[in-house]
Amino acid sequence: MKREIKEQLGRIYEAPPPLHKKEFLQKWNYPSMSLMEFLTSQAAYIRKRNWGISAIVFVIAMFGAVMASKNLVWIISAFTPLLALTVLTECGRSENYEMEELEMATRFSLKSVILARMGILGMGNMIVLCFLLAVGIWDEALEPVQAGICIIMPYLLTAFIGLHIVRMVKGQEAVYFCVGAAVCVGSSVFLFREKFLQLYKGWNPLWWGGIVLLLCIGVARQYGGIINRTEELT
Repeated sequence: MKREIKEQLGRIYEAPPPLHKKEFLQKWNYPSMSLMEFLTSQAAYIRKRNWGISAIVFVIAMFGAVMASKNLVWIISAFTPLLALTVLTECGRSENYEMEELEMATRFSLKSVILARMGILGMGNMIVLCFLLAVGIWDEALEPVQAGICIIMPYLLTAFIGLHIVRMVKGQEAVYFCVGAAVCVGSSVFLFREKFLQLYKGWNPLWWGGIVLLLCIGVARQYGGIINRTEELT
């Protein structure tokens, strides 16, 4: 029904074909920008505290690897939701500051800007997570595959819940709910680590791999929903 309504509205408000569009555009000399230059320009707009959170998680993992002889995986897992929080707060930044209309009128579409910033933060988080996985396998309580799943699952779960919140909740309240979700997931992982440890040892790794795959699909769909929302605004 929603798709049919959109199609009907598109036909009703269909704009007429532009006349002499190419001739008009040729009059203007727009400076070119490569993809790397665009990504670099958007990286400068990402708030420094987001990079600071990633650095804090990195330092905590280093400190835990040196000082903690037990519960190393669970310490790391409890802080991975903070990495997801850096992406979540950047997703709704334009809406929180009521800058969506202004950013939609700029040279690059709001969709491209959000994709670029989320991609940059996502790649940075993946680098940190790879390091955390390498550190986590030192813990003898879990096998390397189990340790990897234990570290990545809180990140994906927080990202899935937080992206859904960003889609459903408007304004600054979304940030508060995302912070609450990250704190709940991280604290639950550490407080109930003994129960989770029993589950990890008792379940087949294929089951856990399937859960991780479902979370990845869910996160991708939430990302798509956020991008589609920017297209609807346009």
